[in-house]
Amino acid sequence: MKLRSKTVQVRTLSIGLAATAICLACSIASPPRVMQPKSSTSTAEAGTRPQRAPWSDLSREARNAMRSHHYGEAEAAWVSALTRFENSPASDARLRATLSNLVRLASIYQRLERSTEADRVMSTVVDFVTTRATGRITTSATRDRRDSLGAGDYTASYHWQSQQPLDEIYRPQRSFEARRRDFEPSLAALIRRTARKYQVDPHLVKAVVAVESNFNVFAESEQGAQGLMQLMPATARELGVHAPFRPSANLSGGVRYLRSLLDRYPDISVALAAYNAGPVAVERYGGVPPYPETEAYVKRVLEFYREYRNEATQ
Repeated sequence: MKLRSKTVQVRTLSIGLAATAICLACSIASPPRVMQPKSSTSTAEAGTRPQRAPWSDLSREARNAMRSHHYGEAEAAWVSALTRFENSPASDARLRATLSNLVRLASIYQRLERSTEADRVMSTVVDFVTTRATGRITTSATRDRRDSLGAGDYTASYHWQSQQPLDEIYRPQRSFEARRRDFEPSLAALIRRTARKYQVDPHLVKAVVAVESNFNVFAESEQGAQGLMQLMPATARELGVHAPFRPSANLSGGVRYLRSLLDRYPDISVALAAYNAGPVAVERYGGVPPYPETEAYVKRVLEFYREYRNEATQ
């Protein structure tokens, strides 16, 4: 029995050694797989792609608007571009370019004797630098070193540029009012595209914009309503509108909201009343609330609506 037991032990030991030898041979033949870290380039690209495209689109939109003397559109695009940056060194160059373009636009406004617009743009720049980018933004002098007032001083740069002769490319060939009227066709085209996208009569959308903001993309009420369709900040957030002064974003949110009200209230008058006074007031009174402001609002929008429809049929 002892001999048999020893024989079994020897056989077991032999089998174990053979198995170990086989495993060792396999490991030598095919070396262990090492997990390669993700490429830093691909990681960087993945992190910057969502940011790069919006900024590039806005920058291109602003440059095209400047060439066409549509300074309001350029301002809206560059202001919207300021929301595309994060606290990272990689975005500093683009951030500096955006702020410099806004300073240049403010100086153009000033030289065109449009001080209100110039002050508004510079307030945007100063507020952004002091409240959101303090200690992070560093700028160099201009390429030709004419800016002797110091790097990073956007206000000084603005005053220096405002004293220089205005380039002919930025000089209006006609009066400001004439160029402002020229803005309406492009805005009307944007209204038509947005209205058709959400299946709303473009003439109705145009009438709402006319009454809400008189086609002023920077309109802001005392209550805080903003942009072409006067979206309240809370409503804008619910609609996903992060740039309420950008025409395309404001129209997209406003028309979607109007579409939801038209689906809820088939009567256009009631839907317009809900747009002005809110659905809660409409539900409370079972129709147009007896508010003088809301009643006048509905009446004006419908008058503009009929007028725009009549113009289209002539």
